[in-house]
Parts: sequence; structure tokens; C-alpha cells
Amino acid sequence: MDLKVRYIKREMHNITFKALHLAVLFLLFSPNQFAQILFDVKTTMEEKQQLHIIKLAVMNALSQSNWAGIAEVGENYSLWITKPHRYTDNNSFRTEIDLDLRTPAMITKGKHITGFRVSVTFDTMGISNIPVSSDTLMTSFLIQGLRNSGELAEFTALLSGGNPILAYLVSSFINDVFREMKRQPTPMESYEANLLAARAVVELKKLFK
Repeated sequence: MDLKVRYIKREMHNITFKALHLAVLFLLFSPNQFAQILFDVKTTMEEKQQLHIIKLAVMNALSQSNWAGIAEVGENYSLWITKPHRYTDNNSFRTEIDLDLRTPAMITKGKHITGFRVSVTFDTMGISNIPVSSDTLMTSFLIQGLRNSGELAEFTALLSGGNPILAYLVSSFINDVFREMKRQPTPMESYEANLLAARAVVELKKLFK
């Protein structure tokens, strides 16, 4: 009987050890461990006012993604948004920004790694008719805008909840702007910022394949 008890105890100990070993391996090598790349999103002081709402949209999109996150301490990279340019032609509106990927920025801006420019162009007619408080209409416009640019599937695939999270993406962005600026973004600001953020996240992800 004693031999059987000792045998059972030894086998239970082995099973427990193997289970713990597998748990450690899972934590170390789980895809989610490698999925979270942390960015500190920044603008220069000179361009902060022009880019603040766009910055909030980029931060929101990264925080809702299934592969990245945002951090002010312990980030993997700093992501600088710079050089905004806006053009209007009748009802057509175009915005361009540069995104500069750098090493973590402390006192300096960090070392340049790579950069790219993103732009969006859209018709302002429909946007001007959206009530400021209508998250639902803004979500519908954002989905249509992403569909028109061919980026709807690609962008939503990078979000934790896929396509349904777009409604939360818009509402959380509006809340962020209200918290930071004590006002809601205009429909134009919301549409511009979220389209740029979607394109920025899609292009940024391509650098980390």
C-alpha cells in the first residue's frame, strides 16, 4: 500500500510539474505576448494644437487594436505625428500628416527608424449635416469612408473586436476629446481624425509583419 501511495504521489508531482512547465511556456511564448507593441504617440509643441485631435484618434485606434498599445513609460517606440497639411477644393477636403517612428523618446526625440506619410481625401457635403452628438451616424460615415478607400477589412482585422468595435472606437474617441478639450469634436474633426488614424494604423502594422 505504501508503495502504491508513493507512486501515486510521485505521478501527481510529475503531472503538477508538467502543468506548471506548460503554463510558463504558454506565458512566455503565447502570441499575445509578442503582439503588444507599445507606442508613445507624440507631437511637437509647435504643432500640438493642429494635431491634438488627430493624435487622440491615433492613440485610441492603437489602444483598440489587437497587436499594439500605448504607453508613456516603457514603450517600445515613440511615434511622432508631424507636418499637417490641409487642402480644400470646393467640397473636397484633403489632409496629410507625416508619421515618424523613433526609438523611445526621453529628453530627446529618440533616433529615427523610419517614416511614412498618410493622407485622406473626402467630400464634406454629407459630413456637414451630421449632428455633433450622433455617434451612430459618424460610425456609419467612417465605415463608408473606409470602404471607399478599400481599407475597411484591413483595418477592422487589426481591431480587437473586429468590425463591431468601430462604434466603440468612435464613441471612445469622442469621450477622449471631451475629456482632454472639454468639448465634443465637430463631425468634420471626428471624420478626418479617425480616417487618418485608421490609415496610420494599417500602414504602421505593415512595418511589423
